[in-house]
Amino acid sequence: MKHPPLIIIGFLSVFALAFLLKPVLAHPPADLKLEYNQDTQTLHVEMKHVIGNTYDPDHIRKVEIYKNQDEPVIKYVVKQATPTSEAQDISLEAKPEDVIRVVAYSSRGGSAEATLTVPEPENK
Repeated sequence: MKHPPLIIIGFLSVFALAFLLKPVLAHPPADLKLEYNQDTQTLHVEMKHVIGNTYDPDHIRKVEIYKNQDEPVIKYVVKQATPTSEAQDISLEAKPEDVIRVVAYSSRGGSAEATLTVPEPENK
């Protein structure tokens, strides 16, 4: 073979390019669903974020919960619960017409946001 160094350089270039593109391929959470349980004063947050596995460095890293204009409650996530989503139950006192806003951040950049207005309690 006349050009083995060229083959090695080509292979290393492709490997380096794939390694450098990995952060570019990171993505923000795709969807947030919020539910508030007035009986238990609990906010349930479901965040869709598809990753390779639960130890993937690209995972949901931080969740900020805002109620009206109050300071946020911040929750940090060490590893995502499943390769497709993360769910959190947060104790949060709220009354009808309070506005709850949740922002979920990916560890490699990007965020998703959802807002919920606490409804009037249903008559039982």
